[in-house]
This record gives sequence, structure tokens and C-alpha cells, in this order.
Amino acid sequence: MAEIPETQTVLILHAAKQPYETAEGYQVPEIQDEREVLVKTEHIGLNPIDWKAPDFNFAIPTLPYISGRELVGRVVRRQQSSQSRLRDGDRVLVISTDYRDLRKAAYQQYVVTSDFNAARIPPNVSPRAGATLGVAFVAAVLSLGVCMGIDFSGVLGGPDLLRLLREIPAESLPQDIRAECLSGIRDHERAVAGDWVVIWGGSSTSANLAVQLARLAGLKVVTVVDKLRHGLRLSNHTVLRPDLLVDSHDPLRAIDIIRANVGKNLRFALDTSGRESAGWLLRALAPAQDAGAPPSPPDTPRNSSPTLKHLIGLTGLPKEQAPEAVAYHTVPIKVFHEVPAVGEALVTWLERLLESGLVSPPELLGVEEGFDGINRGLDRMRRGEIRGGRMVVSLEPEGTEQAVTRDPSVAPALVDSPMAGGVEEPQRSESSVASSPEFTSQKLADTGLRRGSATLWQGGPAVSSVPRSVPDEQLSSEEPASNAKERRNSLWQPKSAAIVAEKPLS
Repeated sequence: MAEIPETQTVLILHAAKQPYETAEGYQVPEIQDEREVLVKTEHIGLNPIDWKAPDFNFAIPTLPYISGRELVGRVVRRQQSSQSRLRDGDRVLVISTDYRDLRKAAYQQYVVTSDFNAARIPPNVSPRAGATLGVAFVAAVLSLGVCMGIDFSGVLGGPDLLRLLREIPAESLPQDIRAECLSGIRDHERAVAGDWVVIWGGSSTSANLAVQLARLAGLKVVTVVDKLRHGLRLSNHTVLRPDLLVDSHDPLRAIDIIRANVGKNLRFALDTSGRESAGWLLRALAPAQDAGAPPSPPDTPRNSSPTLKHLIGLTGLPKEQAPEAVAYHTVPIKVFHEVPAVGEALVTWLERLLESGLVSPPELLGVEEGFDGINRGLDRMRRGEIRGGRMVVSLEPEGTEQAVTRDPSVAPALVDSPMAGGVEEPQRSESSVASSPEFTSQKLADTGLRRGSATLWQGGPAVSSVPRSVPDEQLSSEEPASNAKERRNSLWQPKSAAIVAEKPLS
């Protein structure tokens, strides 16, 4: 294993409405418990919040700040007493939802992660493609599994998140998400195969993954997108093609189309765009006579009334209170890093989904190189050049990465991938999903896959050298005052005296 330096290069945000700046001499973060590992960054996935946060001054808890929500890299250190399933040399996808802990931010050469927030990348998925996943996957699973109550245990032994959360002592759940996790949806209202769900903003990465996961669970999907930009691509897409594709250009017309085709069978809606489109989805869910009815008081108890409909907002919910027949949901993102059992259930399931080919990463639309490439990539996102896919930044030139060591005694991937076999990745407009098979409940059965039946690859031995990121939109800048001081005290400090110590934003 290559020697780990004491200091590293990071990308720093010194103030809102400024570009990120490269800084040398930052301390390499230290692992603090047996479940944490140190990862050397190879590829960083860029998220919309990475440019929206500094531009609009939100979700920045301290300054200077290190951003980045997801990355792919190599495990280079863990505690000797660690019983983690991760080993030195494993290539992993690090998913950082704990954005107040700067040790876990992606815009640096070395990153700390908890093992229950890191998924091993199988050999049939390229590292760059792996970096397009992350927070969007977490947001999609929690939206479907917690807010809609989908039981994924029939899909490669996936999690039944509601059951899992209800087995955990209530006091171990953060108070601000406890109600969503424990009583957000009643058992008889849980989504099951055959139910319809409308996803507004279907070109986003979170929507991309939500569509795939909903279809694996047997749900029928309505996708609402700008058909001028994404209509042909989605209508012909073997993985993302919905049961009904609706144009978002005229929202009133879109609602009419949804009502005419799905009608009273619609009980679930997921918005990935914003408060305005969430309001349109509310109209689609609410009966016509209820849409303009006065709302009930905010804390009116729910009786054993007719089955409720459910609206999930990744980036916001309508300002008006929900009609009696509709429940609002905010995705409890922090449960991923606050509750180890949930985090581990998600990342180990993601490993099986990727290995089997049942989930495909989003399209890779652009690649930049080096820390300077992060600002270039974010500028491309600001200009709207990256739509319907993801942008990745590589910290080393192509071809210098250490290959994954695979145990030859272990069976190969269950489903061939266009990215397997060391195929060189194009620099632009790469699609990691266009060749993937279309998976339906019937095709899943035809493959012979059953709960827990996938053969997961085995991590190879430690390599001799290690080469050298909410929904992606759903990360709030607010935190109870009682937690803020404790969180700030736990953040690691830079060694460089030239960099001002962190300070809370006013």
C-alpha cells in the first residue's frame, strides 16, 4: 500500500457566490472509529447542489467549506481492529449525506467514510460510471421505500425499510425525521406491484434511479418531462421508458392527461424539480372537488379514513396545506448516515443491483480532469449543458488506475454490462445504460433471480499500490441549534495557517 501523506490538496469555498479554490497543506482526515475507513479519491461525481449552494447561499454550514457528495476511490486505511466488510484496496462508491462533517466531503484527495455509507464497485461497472450514482440512489430508495412504503425484499433481497425502521428504538432516530420514518404512511397504504406513481422531472438523476427501482418493484410509472429535450430519448430507452410519458411544457394539460389515463388509480407522486411542479402534482392527486377546498388545521389527527394519497417532494412541497385525502412527505435523507442499519442495507443492496445489472448508472455526459476541472464542470452545469445525465471529474489521467483484483474462483457477473471487460470509456456523451436490458417483474422471474440469490463478487487481496462527489437536491442547510455546536466541534481542522478556521454563517 502506498504511503499516505500527512497533508493533501482540497478544493475550498471561501465565500458564497465565489468559485471554489484549490488549497494545499490541508490535513488528511483521520478515522475515528472501527466503522470508518480512509479512501483515496479517483473520480468525483458533480451534483446540482455543488453549484447551487454557493450561487444561492444555502446548505453551507461553515466557511471555509469543502463540498462534494459522492466519489469513487480506493480504501487505503482502516483500524486494525475493524470488522468492516471493506478491505484495503477495495474500490468503493462513497456517498456523503453527512455534509456537515468535512472529513466526508468529496472535493479532496483523501476522504473518510463509514463503511455503511460506501458500496463496493463490481468489475462490470466502470469507476467513472460508479461516480454518477450516490446521493441520488439514496434519495430514490428512501422516497420509494420509506415515504411510499415499498418492500424491496423480493428484488435481490432488498430492504423493507419501514419494517427495519420500526424495529429500531424510536429514540435512536433523529427527532426531525422520526414521524416520517415511523408514521408517515400506514401499512394498508403502502405501494405494491401494480400501483401507479407519477415522477415529475424525470430527466434528473434521482428520477432516473426512482424509475428503475419502481419498475423493479412492479409499479407502473408516469414520467413528466420536457419532451422537447428528453422525449425521444426516454420514449426509446430500454431502461427508463415509462408506461406513460407526459410533456411538462403545459402543466394544466399534463394534469389532464394524467387524470384521463390513470384517474383514481393514482395514489403516489414524486417531485424532483421544485415547489411549483409539486403543486401541479398535488392537483393530479387531489380529487377535483378537493383541489380548491379549504385545508384542515395542520395537526388535525387522521382517523381510520379512506386510503390517503401521497406526495413526496425532493426539493420542496406546495406552500398550501394538503387536502384531507393527501399526505405530504419529505425524504429523510439523514437516516442514511445516522442509522447504520439503514445505510448498510442500502449500500449492500446497491452492490447486488450493480453486480447483477438490474440497476444501471445514469448516462455520463462529460468528463473533466483535476481539481481545476471541478469549476469547469460546474460552469457547464450552470449553463444547462448537462441535462439527463451526469458530469464526472477524474483526479488522474485516463489509464493510470489500478485494476480491481478479482477472485477467479467466484462466478462472473450475472448480467453482462457494456462497461465490463476493461472497455475504454469515451470522454464525452458516454451512455452507461443504453445497452442494458429492460427489466420487468416477468423478466426478473425469467432470469431465475430470487431473494438473495445473486452471487456477489469477492473483494480481492490488498493491492501493492493505490492510485490516486441531494436528492442530490435534498440537503437542508438548517439544523437544530442543539446539534450545531456538537457537529462543529467534531470537524477536522486544516493545518495550513493561511486558511481561516471555519466559522458559522450568519
